[in-house]
Amino acid sequence: MKKKYSHLTSEERDLIDVRNAEGKGQEEIAKEIGRSPSTISRELKRNKSLKGLYLATEANKQAKERKSKAHQRTRIPNEFTRKYIEDKIINHQWTPEQISGRLKLEYPEYYVSHETIYQYIYNEKPELGLYLPRKRHRRFPKNKLRKTKGSKIPDRVSIKERPPEIEERKDFGQDCVVSSRTGKGALLTMAERVSRYTIIAKLTKKTSFQANLAISFALSKYPKGLVKSTTYDNGSEFAGHKEVNRAEFGYLAIRVKQ
Repeated sequence: MKKKYSHLTSEERDLIDVRNAEGKGQEEIAKEIGRSPSTISRELKRNKSLKGLYLATEANKQAKERKSKAHQRTRIPNEFTRKYIEDKIINHQWTPEQISGRLKLEYPEYYVSHETIYQYIYNEKPELGLYLPRKRHRRFPKNKLRKTKGSKIPDRVSIKERPPEIEERKDFGQDCVVSSRTGKGALLTMAERVSRYTIIAKLTKKTSFQANLAISFALSKYPKGLVKSTTYDNGSEFAGHKEVNRAEFGYLAIRVKQ
């Protein structure tokens, strides 16, 4: 019966460190700790320090980091499920709940929960978040809504005023759509409407200052002058649109979703 592989322990790494420093060969070290020579060889190559030395403390640290990252990744079991999820989100704007429910009915062998789909999007495919339907806003009393409406983003231009030639998506770089999402961390996305090319930047806070920095970062990924105008989501983090648009475009080429 084949012996199940187990990861090296911190004690084994300590011994590898000592014997390697003493100049012992890999086969000799492997025999002493009861491991294969290939395991020792892989360990020495994989966990070298920046100076090219094998140190047990550094090796244990790297092993813990790899384990942590592996736990953060969400495994979608097969290619069919991944393609199905991406198609339904991008082309049909389905929610993870809808996708999970339909998989359970039509393809039970490929079923994954909606929580797994959300984690897959967050950890591996954050660009899909751009296509998810937005949650319904909490209802507020009408008098409070009137007081705040229109005050979040000063001098905004409604998306209804988008020129017909831009609406047809024939000209690259017109009306790159900028929006933000909140999950475990806030993400800002900029999507070019013709190619659907999407750039994602992380926001440490959902403030106009942080949003402006992220927008400037996203615009820097395009050749100068290629992006001609932008459309922002209706969040208060985009209240500083005038400053960033003056800096990047030299004029106010913005619209706001309503």
